[in-house]
Amino acid sequence: MKINDYREGEYQYLDLLRDILENGHEKKEFNSGITLKSVFGRQTRYDLSKGFPLLTTKKVFLRGIIEELLWFLQGNSNIKYLVDRNVHIWDEWAYKRFTEALSSKFKTQSSKLTKDDRKIKTQEEFIQKIKENKKFAYRWGELGPIYGRQWRKWETSDGRTIDQIAWAIAKLKKTPTRKHIMIAAWNPEFVYEMAASREKSVVLPPCHSFFQINVNDKNELSLQLYQRSSDVFLGVPFNIASYALLTMMFAHVGGFKPGEFVHTFGDVHIYGNHMDQVKEQYDYIFIDCPPALNMLTINAMVAADAVMIPMQCEYYALEGLTALLQTIEKIRKFLNPRLKVEGLLRTMYDPRNNLANQVSAQLLEHFGDKVYRTIIPRNIRLAEAPSHGLPALKYDRASSGAMAYLALAGEMLNRAGKAA
Repeated sequence: MKINDYREGEYQYLDLLRDILENGHEKKEFNSGITLKSVFGRQTRYDLSKGFPLLTTKKVFLRGIIEELLWFLQGNSNIKYLVDRNVHIWDEWAYKRFTEALSSKFKTQSSKLTKDDRKIKTQEEFIQKIKENKKFAYRWGELGPIYGRQWRKWETSDGRTIDQIAWAIAKLKKTPTRKHIMIAAWNPEFVYEMAASREKSVVLPPCHSFFQINVNDKNELSLQLYQRSSDVFLGVPFNIASYALLTMMFAHVGGFKPGEFVHTFGDVHIYGNHMDQVKEQYDYIFIDCPPALNMLTINAMVAADAVMIPMQCEYYALEGLTALLQTIEKIRKFLNPRLKVEGLLRTMYDPRNNLANQVSAQLLEHFGDKVYRTIIPRNIRLAEAPSHGLPALKYDRASSGAMAYLALAGEMLNRAGKAA
């Protein structure tokens, strides 16, 4: 699935967050037991001819991204290079191996420890010694055959090492349109129980498993990454920037124009302890519910902070409103005390219809300021937009229906005190 063809750049990332919030299935993270929400099989695309896709709705550590990518491209797998440059994104994985040795979980590792090594009690002390002591860093800063090692020094059964990056560049210069220019980091010999031993396994099985490079007839180079597991809040913004930069590097070295970075996901998820931070990336998150008081609607209201009620200006809609307000009150009492009615929105309004005018007047009389002053009219362009797979603003921005929704957005921001 590709997230909304008509969306570009950062909006695709925000759409992916929303997709997980609305459609994700709950599961437990294997090692920590933390609850997460995940979806499977998604894709986003970034046109690099239009600029570099560095996200702006959250802080992204660009210097760390660049240093890590250079570290990978060196074929390096020891954290000392990063530690010396004050980049600490891999510290915990090296420290994890060190603590395993301290606990004598693996005898061959434990035998490498000196008396001074055994005095180290915290990750901070461990990293300081990595920085100051080259011999210690050589022993304990090593992460095993992670990305850089697999890219540049893939070990073969006959004792050779393969430099996949150099091979790919040679192919791009000689036969750029071939379909087999792929680079893999997922090497079963070093992953989980498939490895000969824990000591020979990679410290973290590769999440970004492999990527493929493509050159088209416009001399544009694109790169597609398959990422088996993706922490969409912390990791994915980092991955987008890193692989976009890698795509541009390949294009530059090969003499091509940057094309697209295509990001294909396996399991893409939000951890439960990130949910509140994810919500901070939005002013509003809308959960669109069916016009029925079924379990989906009730679950949405349990999760929500407020309810916006679209009201068709007809008699039966008033009866439905009474039932909805009773349900909201029960949910507030027993399940979600913060739930409130944000406002009532009059929709499909035809001023030539006397009943529509009467219903509108009754809503204003009973609910006062809770009724949005913006009214969504009956409009053929609004009705046509879904059949074309487009939102109303993309289908016909100048239509009366689209303009009404823009006015509604402005009214909502004004009410919240967020108007520009």
